[in-house]
Amino acid sequence: MTRAECRAAAPALELAFSVPERGLDIAFSVPAGSTTALIGGNGAGKSSTFAVLSGLLRPARSRVVLGGTTLSDSAARRWRAPHARGVVQLMQHPLLFPTMSVADNAAFGLQAAGTPAAASRAAARDMLARVGAGELAERRPGRLSGGQAQRVAIARALVTDPALLLLDEPFAQLDGGSAAEISGLCAQLLIGRTALLITHDPVEAHALTDRAVVLDAGRVVQTGTWEDIARDPATPVAHRFVAGR
Repeated sequence: MTRAECRAAAPALELAFSVPERGLDIAFSVPAGSTTALIGGNGAGKSSTFAVLSGLLRPARSRVVLGGTTLSDSAARRWRAPHARGVVQLMQHPLLFPTMSVADNAAFGLQAAGTPAAASRAAARDMLARVGAGELAERRPGRLSGGQAQRVAIARALVTDPALLLLDEPFAQLDGGSAAEISGLCAQLLIGRTALLITHDPVEAHALTDRAVVLDAGRVVQTGTWEDIARDPATPVAHRFVAGR
């Protein structure tokens, strides 16, 4: 499948929500198949946005549509539970189950969704091989390095083929060499996927994303490609990102 075909198969995202008590009133869209950076200072609303998308935060007013699926619509009193959203979050801490093998960790999401155990493990092993962790399948997480554990977490996230992938500082706990290597791997795996990235690293943002949404004090102040942002950065954070790539 070509890059264009991948983008055509991926869903677009439309998001709007407000949480007045937190000073949040955020609305933006993500094109189908785009990996978009969500940037802003502390308290800008990045983590709350991820919580709304994953279903962990249910604002009084919200509308989230992913492809043709409505994840939430407060006006219509519609809300889809977190496990039924097709949204997967990859965080800086892999959070692998310590008593399960790497293969079983990677297969967990599929099995939880009802895929038979044998098929889940086969798909998990295939994905582990794709992320360069195939030889680790029978190890326990306690025997993995930080970089190896994050590869397993990436395999676990992608094996379910999520409609939307949320990446929350996914390489922050890795040393420079491991972070660069796994970032390069992710850049290939994210082609054609609809994804959002939170990062404080301009180099990482430009390596993984083609667009940005700039948040400031709970509002969207700028959106567009990196070239759009660079022409007139709306905030000091946006300026740092375009200057530090």
